[in-house]
Amino acid sequence: MSKNKVKTAEELLQEALVPVEEQPYPIPENWVWVRFGLVAQLINGFAFKSTDYCNEGIPVIRISNIKGNNTTSEEAVKVPYTFLDEKFLIRRGDMLLAMSGATTGKTGIYNSDEVALQNQRVGNIKEIDERVLYRAYKNCFVLKSSEDILKMAYGGAQPNISGKMIESIAFPLPPIDEQKRIADKIERFLNKINQAKQLIEEAKETFELRRAAILDKAFRGELTAKWREANLEIESAEVFEQRLKKKLKKSSGKVEEILPPHQLPSGWKWVHLKDIADSKSGYAFKSEHFSDVGIQVVRMGNLHKNVLNLNKNPVFLPNDYDNDLLNKFKVNEGDILLSLTGTKYKRDYGYAVRVETVNDTLLLNQRILALTPLDLSDYFYYYLQSPVFRELFFSFETGAVNQGNVSSVSVSSIVFPLPPREEGIEIQRIIGNLISKEKELEQLLDSQESLELITQTILTKAFRGELGTNEINDESVLSQLKDGLLQ
Repeated sequence: MSKNKVKTAEELLQEALVPVEEQPYPIPENWVWVRFGLVAQLINGFAFKSTDYCNEGIPVIRISNIKGNNTTSEEAVKVPYTFLDEKFLIRRGDMLLAMSGATTGKTGIYNSDEVALQNQRVGNIKEIDERVLYRAYKNCFVLKSSEDILKMAYGGAQPNISGKMIESIAFPLPPIDEQKRIADKIERFLNKINQAKQLIEEAKETFELRRAAILDKAFRGELTAKWREANLEIESAEVFEQRLKKKLKKSSGKVEEILPPHQLPSGWKWVHLKDIADSKSGYAFKSEHFSDVGIQVVRMGNLHKNVLNLNKNPVFLPNDYDNDLLNKFKVNEGDILLSLTGTKYKRDYGYAVRVETVNDTLLLNQRILALTPLDLSDYFYYYLQSPVFRELFFSFETGAVNQGNVSSVSVSSIVFPLPPREEGIEIQRIIGNLISKEKELEQLLDSQESLELITQTILTKAFRGELGTNEINDESVLSQLKDGLLQ
């Protein structure tokens, strides 16, 4: 008699059931908690070599190609058709999972008609028997569990997950008909949410265009055309400039002369930024001196799209650091910080952020320029956010293929549309009112977090049997399993 007794289907099923004490939460009576591996299998990809890649062939989906519902073969590398293997084949609707690296746990649903192959560490979670597990239900479950999957990862800085880990997850399995009803309802909900997200993004783009148009008109003098007609007896920009120059802390240096981008109204004057603002470049603090606490150093990563985010990868210097450097490169209230380095041709820098309040000492890191306008601070700040300024700023861009730079000297050379002081005050008021109204509307539409919360709520309810789709007359899924649908 053989020592290795073959287990019966009943015994295998009992092993796959999740004990009551391990069940995460209650589910309807005709559902059952099973190990995910009973109904689905995670298949790891093949280790293709870069020398295998070619111009024509079958696409290979790598971790970098996993992009949620937009996972396609469009940007995939290719290998010869001789590598075609049914085991590693990806078809439309397959759920893919990143199994290692910084994006471990990232999921994607393959959305191309063209079949593809999966690269190593790309997991394809395939249902074992479609009569028991509906693909769309499985995909929604993995999407909901992606954060939990990441928590299961091992390996520290380079996390990894295995097929056994995924297959051990407790899985709420309803009858097949209920799975279809749940998946259909989720799909309808998510379609509406995605439509709402798209409308929000379109509205934001409209706001950006309107804001750019407002600023463009402001610095052409078009916002105050009627105001000028009613205020003819005012001090000219020429006189205003002379008074500003007397306030400068340092004498003006040489500039690179450039042609003004457009004609200004009578009484206005093109000047250079160095003539109406003091400037201070940051310091190359050494990374080996950084600490976890102390005095924060403002780096370029803290300036993004004209927003100061001090919580993004903060670094600090000890409180007893060199006092001379601390005093020389301290950020002051009212300073406008401008990032000077980024990716060449992408215009992902040149962002201006005004420091409204300084509760704790902040230090200025290298490749950031601090500008302190001598007057009309709002007008100056709005100009640095305008399309006119950004076009002039990037006209000075230099650097290698991957890194773009604009020097502080070049910034000093950028021309500035100086209005008479009284008119500048009026422009500040008009822009402030218009932009505050735009922001109020934008905040009403900025409900991305709420939509994400709604999505998670829907998915949570779905896998608890709380969407109102469950029918008690459905045959128990346990009976279906016992009937031998799974081999």
